[in-house]
Amino acid sequence: MSALDYYGEAEAIFCDNGSEDGTTAFFTSRPDPRTQVLHVPDAHIGAVRNAGARIATGDYLLFLDSDFTIPQAYLDSLVATFRATDADAVGSRVVLPSRAPWVPRTWHQMHFPHKSSNVDWLNSANFAVRRDVFQQIEGFSDSLETGEDAEIGARMTRNGYRLYQDLSLVVIHHRNPGTLSQFWRKEIWRGLGMFGTVRQNLFDKPVLMTFLHGVFLVFGLAVLAASSQSIPVRVAETLGLALTVPVAAVIYRAAQNRRLVSPLRSVALYFLYFTARLVSLSRIIRGKIVSI
Repeated sequence: MSALDYYGEAEAIFCDNGSEDGTTAFFTSRPDPRTQVLHVPDAHIGAVRNAGARIATGDYLLFLDSDFTIPQAYLDSLVATFRATDADAVGSRVVLPSRAPWVPRTWHQMHFPHKSSNVDWLNSANFAVRRDVFQQIEGFSDSLETGEDAEIGARMTRNGYRLYQDLSLVVIHHRNPGTLSQFWRKEIWRGLGMFGTVRQNLFDKPVLMTFLHGVFLVFGLAVLAASSQSIPVRVAETLGLALTVPVAAVIYRAAQNRRLVSPLRSVALYFLYFTARLVSLSRIIRGKIVSI
């Protein structure tokens, strides 16, 4: 029994953004009056989500990605959370399969919160919002290639709406970046939407930290090239400068979520994260994408 069957009053809208894996054929070969297949080719993720929302008829809109699975009772739990919290949007961070590699496992453990609470944004891969609220804020940004969840969260918060993260709303994400190279490429792509939140809130921590990381890297290279110190000392100073922002980020996450996860691995991942965002920034500056 699927969550749709278990709940009994839901509709499912599958938005196909040009897939070539047989998804459309799968659904059209199994007609169900509760499901629709909507073709939205050549559109950014926010526009794809908006297209599905426009033809939905329910009081609540739930957005899920295609590489997720949810428990049978998920929809009941979702509605119960709305009623118990009176929030305008609810959701949660995603969880990993039981045998996830160390890269996604370390990143997930660093960022998964220790309790349910009000938040400034919710992952749009596990994001539910009251239909009337979604219409009032005019949905997701159509122009952002990535970062549409952070942008809509900032916009909702700025307009007085409340977002609530309920850790009981579990969804499993299956296609996580499993290697360092995959993580690197994924974070470059995610960084392409980094300025989506800046137009809502000038004090955007990830963007500011990315700029600081770039400054420290430049200083580090200058020390390595021009310092009168010995080579080992110069290398140590350069490494210290290069890791300043990643170490600060790991300390911040440890304090926020009350746990320190594999310090060396965590620092390495944050170094890749901020450096990948610098690559994204260079692509934005060169005009290869439109981020705002």
